Amino acid sequence: MTDAGRRRSIVLYSPDRDFCLSLSMIWKDEFEIVTTADDEMIFNLVQSIQPDVLLVEAQPTVKLQRKIEFLKSKISALRIVILCPAEIKDAGFSGRLRRFVDAMFTEPIDIVKFGEFVHSM
Repeated sequence: MTDAGRRRSIVLYSPDRDFCLSLSMIWKDEFEIVTTADDEMIFNLVQSIQPDVLLVEAQPTVKLQRKIEFLKSKISALRIVILCPAEIKDAGFSGRLRRFVDAMFTEPIDIVKFGEFVHSM
């Protein structure tokens, strides 16, 4: 719960619809969660829902980095967390991306501990 007594809200983007469904089922009692597998919908969802956290489960690309930079420039208070299916090998790219996100994790993750992390943000 947030200070106002409401559940934290999350917009989850993953190109893997099964991941979206699984995580929304696991966290249905903990968070208000809206999912999308369409990266073109991220901005619209974030703008309309104004979530506490944007959770991105995808291998970062330059296109995704630009979307994240744009979101941060428009909504600076937005907390952004990236779950990477694989380690980012390009240190320069990783460094540029980290300037705009609050946390980055490499999968696999412990979903319970990850939920606790999101609560603590």
